[in-house]
Amino acid sequence: MGPSVQKYLWWKNYITIIQLIQFVLTIIYQTQLILFPPVYCKVSMFLIMIIMVISVVFFFLFMDFYFKTYQKRRKPQLKH
Repeated sequence: MGPSVQKYLWWKNYITIIQLIQFVLTIIYQTQLILFPPVYCKVSMFLIMIIMVISVVFFFLFMDFYFKTYQKRRKPQLKH
């Protein structure tokens, strides 16, 4: 988007942070299902592992996007 629109998109990095939190919560939930399988509900361990892998991959992809997009890069200082 152009510079005229970017000033209205100040909230974009917060959306990315919320998505990162969502993936962390999903990973925690899937870990809980692996460690303490439900007694009264039959859950496929294969499905749990697939969701876990997808969540971890997306977490790292969004983390990479966040650092590349929103973190200011420090320029190396030249010594005189």
